[in-house]
Amino acid sequence: MKYLKISIFSLFVILANQASALTIHDFLKKAEYREVKISPDGKHIAISLVMEDASTILFINSATFKPVGRLGFDDDVEPGEFHWANNERVILQLLEIEPWNTHPNYYGQMLAVNIDGSKAETVYGYKNAESSLGGGIAKKRKKAIRGWGHVLDTLATDDQNILLESIPYARDDSSHPSIF
Repeated sequence: MKYLKISIFSLFVILANQASALTIHDFLKKAEYREVKISPDGKHIAISLVMEDASTILFINSATFKPVGRLGFDDDVEPGEFHWANNERVILQLLEIEPWNTHPNYYGQMLAVNIDGSKAETVYGYKNAESSLGGGIAKKRKKAIRGWGHVLDTLATDDQNILLESIPYARDDSSHPSIF
């Protein structure tokens, strides 16, 4: 019985030492970092992470490195290129994952979200029906725009507006890009 107690205690000490050696990096080993960007005021960092079973944009305080918010996505969507619209809001492209393609595709959908994960809304795209993005976020109804949206300028002196380029879906020269 004495040897059993010593063995259990030794096992506990070994496991405790291994557990204390784990860091945040051990948990994020399988994550693919797509983009990392600092907010215009330098107070926050946005990180686009894609893992085997989930995708997210994580917002962290740059002074404390503690998370302040996140936006998670369903299995069929992941974050694409993103930009800081102002110190509290990010605009991003939504990439669609299709089983017949090896890489996610961009079909023009753009989403804006606050750094705490609130007020996520579709700001550009062809889909106008409400649907879930995961993490309790639902897209709001907007006018459907059949084209690709790209951020032209975040307008550093204007916290409420950005410039988007709209390139219509077309196979001929009948339609031209426009700016929103």
